[in-house]
Order: sequence, then structure tokens, then C-alpha cells
Amino acid sequence: MKKVNRFLKLFVMTIVLISCSKGDEAISIDGYFIFGEAYGFCAGDCAHFYKIEGGKLFRDNIDRYGVETPTFSETPDLQSNYDIAEPLINSFPKYLLNHTNQTFGCPDCTDQGGYHLFLQSGSEVKFWHIDTFADNQPEEIRAYIAQLREILIQLRD
Repeated sequence: MKKVNRFLKLFVMTIVLISCSKGDEAISIDGYFIFGEAYGFCAGDCAHFYKIEGGKLFRDNIDRYGVETPTFSETPDLQSNYDIAEPLINSFPKYLLNHTNQTFGCPDCTDQGGYHLFLQSGSEVKFWHIDTFADNQPEEIRAYIAQLREILIQLRD
């Protein structure tokens, strides 16, 4: 009976390890990871960006977003907010890493806003601009973008 139990435990552990390696994995940040949303036709604070760098979360200090990388406060946000944002690193889609510096859909073309991601690794900055309409997003990233949307809502509250 002990051999059967050991075999079952080994079998389950093998399945778990195999399934983890096929999915998306945490990205390695040796620079920064920026995520956020922006709206071109609105009044007030129309951009909500956050930067993860050095194990800390920073809020943007801009009201509008153009094509440049947003700027951020020098003071880190609360640790509890970093904890909210950290899953975006741990579940970053491999699909995006294989399709860098791209725009998916037409962000903000119909005043719906857009999601924006930046990943600095070494001296290279990769970016993604993503339509807020799920039908205009690659199927491979829809769950991640839904997660991004929920995290952005939590961080703004």
C-alpha cells in the first residue's frame, strides 16, 4: 500500500510540474514592468499607470498619456498595493514575449481607452498597446487582460 501511495504522490507531482511548465510563467524583471490604461478623450486624470521596480510599486504622476513612457512618483506605493499588482508578473503571457512591440486591435480608436504594457530588460524596452475590447485581443491574452483590468480597478479604489 505504501508503494501505491508513493507512486500516486510522485505521479501527481509530475503532472503538476508538467502543467506548470506549459503555462505562462513569472517574468524576470531586471529593470521595470509598467502597466496601465489611458483614455485620449476625457477630462481630468485620463491615465492610470503603475510601475513595478525593485520589488516596489510606483504610481504615475501624469494626467495624460502620449506615446512616450509614462513618468512616476519617486515614493513607493503601499506594500498592500504591490501585493495586488504582483500577480501580473507571475502570470505574464508567454504569447506577449513572443510578440513584442506590437499593438493589438485599435486602442482608444473609438474612445474606449487602451491598455499599455512596458517591460525593460537590460537596455531594451518592450511594449504592447492593447485594445480594451476583448474581441480585438488575441485569444491567448484575453484572460491576462481581464486580470489586468481587475487589478487596475482595485488599485484605483
